[in-house]
Amino acid sequence: MGVQGRTITAVAFILIMSIVLGACTAKAQLPVLREAQDFTLTNQYGSGVRLSHLRGRVVVMDFIYTSCPDVCGRLNRKLRTMWDQLEVD
Repeated sequence: MGVQGRTITAVAFILIMSIVLGACTAKAQLPVLREAQDFTLTNQYGSGVRLSHLRGRVVVMDFIYTSCPDVCGRLNRKLRTMWDQLEVD
C-alpha cells in the first residue's frame, strides 16, 4: 500500500475514532449527515447482517483486505483494543 493508501486509512481511522469517542460521552448527539441506504454484509461468521437491523446502535465498520501487509493489522488491533475497553452487552 502506497503513501496515498496509508493516508486515506489514517484519515478514516481518525474519523471513526472521533465518532466513536464522541458517542461514548454522556448525552452525545451525533448529527445525521445523510441516511445510508439499507445493505447487507457478511460478518465474520458467514451470516448476513443488514444495516437496518443495527438502527439505534453505535456502529463501527472496518473494511479490510485479506492480504493487507501493513496498516490493516495495526488498525484491527487498535479497533480490538477499543472494543475491549467498551462495556458491551
